[in-house]
Amino acid sequence: MSELHDLAYWRQRAQSIVPSLRGQAYIDGRWTDAADGATFDSIDPATGTVLAKVAACGEADVDRAVAAARRAFEQGVWAAMPRRERKATLCCGSPR
Repeated sequence: MSELHDLAYWRQRAQSIVPSLRGQAYIDGRWTDAADGATFDSIDPATGTVLAKVAACGEADVDRAVAAARRAFEQGVWAAMPRRERKATLCCGSPR
């Protein structure tokens, strides 16, 4: 059975991950800013504080991401990657 925690506990937990938030897009195996450098604020709805500046990706970024995904699909890179590495990539970015 899971433990129950109070609001103070969860606020502390949330604040502990804020420094690790990355405001870039993960495209073609690397973290990158939006092509035009645009960002937007990611806001904590409970407190109204800015958690991170996030890349405001546009059409050029989508095109890069789609091209990278197509390349990985056609080359078989993703399908050949062990499940554990795919999970690490999806959850955390490149395992490399």
